[in-house]
Amino acid sequence: VTIDALPDNSSRVTLLRKCFILDNVVVHIWQDGSYATLDGDCRLCGWISLRTQVGKIDYTMPKVGLCKSLPIAMILGRDWQSAVYATIIIEPNGVIYITTPTSTQEFGVVLYSYRCFSFCGVFPLRRGKRKRR
Repeated sequence: VTIDALPDNSSRVTLLRKCFILDNVVVHIWQDGSYATLDGDCRLCGWISLRTQVGKIDYTMPKVGLCKSLPIAMILGRDWQSAVYATIIIEPNGVIYITTPTSTQEFGVVLYSYRCFSFCGVFPLRRGKRKRR
């Protein structure tokens, strides 16, 4: 499943809209408080471990916070960037470069209200139709 994601240097943790996970996935209780996003405070309703694939970067995040609403499907926080040793460069034209010790990848801009790129999430993302806000 491919969803929109936004790398965000100001977000300490990686966040995902809860509507993308399957009903049978174990959701752990979030005990680390709420986070401010572009749309206001995000009260996290739990967390999961999640395998992410961003271009050639394949990594399993041990803890991804779940929110009922986010300004975008997923926010890749500093925890993801640190774990994969990524540096994020956003050019004035909106093109996003993610560099790691082994590669440099270029992502075009998805036409969305925020600069974002597509990322492929593997299990446990929901397949099929997504709810629109």
